[in-house]
Amino acid sequence: MRKQLIFYLAMILIGINQYGSAQVVQICSNSSPNWTDVMGGEYRVSNNVWGSGAGQQCLDIDLESSYFKLAMSTHNSTSVAAYPFIYKGQHWGNRTGEAWNPFPIKVGELDTAPFTWSVDTTGVQGVWNAAFESWFSLPTTTDPTGGAELMIWINHGGGAGPGGSRVDTVEIGGHTWEVYYALWGWNYIAYKLVPAANEVNLDLKDFVVDALTRGYLLTTWELDNMEAGFEIWSDGEGLTCNEFTADASGGATEVDYPPIPFNLSSPSNNRNMTTWSIPFRWQASLDPNANPIEYLLHLYGNGVDTTLAQIDTTAITWDVSGFLPHRTTGTWRQAMEPTQQRVPRGGHSKHRIPRQWNQKCHPRITSPWNKITRIRSIRLQRFLSPWIRPVLSH
Repeated sequence: MRKQLIFYLAMILIGINQYGSAQVVQICSNSSPNWTDVMGGEYRVSNNVWGSGAGQQCLDIDLESSYFKLAMSTHNSTSVAAYPFIYKGQHWGNRTGEAWNPFPIKVGELDTAPFTWSVDTTGVQGVWNAAFESWFSLPTTTDPTGGAELMIWINHGGGAGPGGSRVDTVEIGGHTWEVYYALWGWNYIAYKLVPAANEVNLDLKDFVVDALTRGYLLTTWELDNMEAGFEIWSDGEGLTCNEFTADASGGATEVDYPPIPFNLSSPSNNRNMTTWSIPFRWQASLDPNANPIEYLLHLYGNGVDTTLAQIDTTAITWDVSGFLPHRTTGTWRQAMEPTQQRVPRGGHSKHRIPRQWNQKCHPRITSPWNKITRIRSIRLQRFLSPWIRPVLSH
């Protein structure tokens, strides 16, 4: 205990001598604690060495600002060894000062979450990134298990890249981002800036909305924090956070997001059908508002307009012999529509789409089929076109 205390005091004196200010301290891997509050408790800076094969590292931290610098690093790992970072909010149960802490905030009620970040990566060697991060947890929990981790990479070096698979490229906040996704113990979402930069002014809300429309977040989850730091595989010495500001507010009216698009897996495209009993298979959709979903299968064309509703699975075999002319053949062809909307069925039974529904037989029920609501279709050339989509189950 005595040796640890002397070592910690020595590190503080080194920081004082180097910067000429009593407000700068140095925290190393074996410091206790390995974090310190800054700006009166509005933010917290953590050394955060956690990966397998990690070496030693020391941070120089200005207690009066959001400035910190990786002063020493001996990391040489093939995976992430450390993530020294600054944050506001709660990180796995550890909270910053309550006077400035608006977290947790329900995702569906998030109004705005602006942040600015300036870093210095000049001459830095090794494998590393500069990445903003937020964690999302299920209500009543203090860790993100079953929730999500959202990263925003603004710079990187040494060939570092996000985890998971690249799924898209999007424009957010006036910048181009590559989108990556993986399912671990939680949803991992990463946005990688192209080209890289050392300074950004962004709103986390824009990334949250994009992730919601992909089904990576749910409106019922909670935003726990806003963080900024450097993931380090090797070296990284000299990485500097010049300034970080972050804030967030709730109270927004929750948006009713449409279910997530999905793909039909059977029948396959251009397949010749040889039986009246057609097996339909499709990927599961998901509602970002965490509402239950059912599916509608619609067969139409050449005098046929029939719907099979109230489907709560992702597979069904439908005997269509009663709808198609005998001695005819056709090829199923898939065609995608760009948008989708929910089709509320209403609480009263007379307004609900029947299990099997035909436009001619049910003239009082408004047809849910139109160019706006249709999201996935399959066209059977010559005489039939079925398609399927999710709707809310109220």
